[in-house]
Amino acid sequence: MRGLCRAGLLAAVFAAPAACAAAQPDCARIEHMVECMSWIETRADGNGHADYLGRVERYAGDETRVAIDNGGHRIEVLLLGNGRRFVKGEAAGALPEDPAAFVGLVATPPLLWLSMLLEEGARWPAPGAPLERVASTDWAYGQERYRVRIEASADAGYAIEIVKTETVSTPESAPTPDPSGTFATISTDEDRAARLAELAPVGMRIAARVRLQPPSPPLPDDFSLQGWMQPGAAAATLGEARRASP
Repeated sequence: MRGLCRAGLLAAVFAAPAACAAAQPDCARIEHMVECMSWIETRADGNGHADYLGRVERYAGDETRVAIDNGGHRIEVLLLGNGRRFVKGEAAGALPEDPAAFVGLVATPPLLWLSMLLEEGARWPAPGAPLERVASTDWAYGQERYRVRIEASADAGYAIEIVKTETVSTPESAPTPDPSGTFATISTDEDRAARLAELAPVGMRIAARVRLQPPSPPLPDDFSLQGWMQPGAAAATLGEARRASP
């Protein structure tokens, strides 16, 4: 994996200290996106599955709001600094046990792809000077090729687009039969077809918008929690939830 050590990537996504980064991350480097972001929206389509849209916003007071729409299954999660968690909507599958994992559901797709496709130490581009790359990754019988574009946006953030442009397969050599007949002739056709079916289709697109700024101002105390599922003592407003024990 280029650009990030694997331990550091997982630590960043799940809000633990990065294993390959200093205590104070260099927010000009793309690899520290998760640690430095205050807001991210990720969209994925053309991958043979339901379209996906996820959004994370961090607020002052160590609070985070996550919204995920996965093929029409919409869920929102509100994580408070005192450890309380509130959920609204219907998830497409089982919910993570670790509240911080909700952030990873949104931030992981673009971060993983960028770490594989960009050079180590790649930095966010300046306004008017977009970063553009054509890169490839290996698969069992060839390569997958991608186009990456990152552009500074007017709202002090960045627009990211990752598109798969081609699947390249190496020619298969003709199997050589065993003259003695001791060993059967082996063809890789079935394995090649199975591996090819696992790949993202050409045209798969991941788009993200990221803002690297201080956290947003906190949500108001009178923010209603009606309709939100909440473990523990019930709270009618966010202010009550903030004052309560987890």
